[in-house]
Amino acid sequence: MDAGSVSLTTHLGSESVRPYAEDLVQRDGVHPMDAIGDSLAEFQLEGKRIGFESDTYFFSFKAVERLQAKLSNAIWVDADLLVNWCRAVKSDLEIEAMRGAARIASHVMTLACEHIAPG
Repeated sequence: MDAGSVSLTTHLGSESVRPYAEDLVQRDGVHPMDAIGDSLAEFQLEGKRIGFESDTYFFSFKAVERLQAKLSNAIWVDADLLVNWCRAVKSDLEIEAMRGAARIASHVMTLACEHIAPG
């Protein structure tokens, strides 16, 4: 899932991007973290430290549980806000997209202010 957009926003080569099937999302009995855990297990992470963020909106307690079940011999460490700091670094393509969105938003607000009236 989202492998296409990853290629536009990362320095990683395509061999390092491992998508998972969309049918793993929002279904009873399966979870995307099972596929991610299987993929990570290939790196032989027994006894290695794995950082995760315990206070994020899109990385649930269930997701952590599923990953920890797949990688039970790893050492799990809370890496609070690490991803947010990494996310702050933008590629040239991301910056250009943000500038384009800002131009559109500015134009829309200008038009709205020109045409707004009571009633």
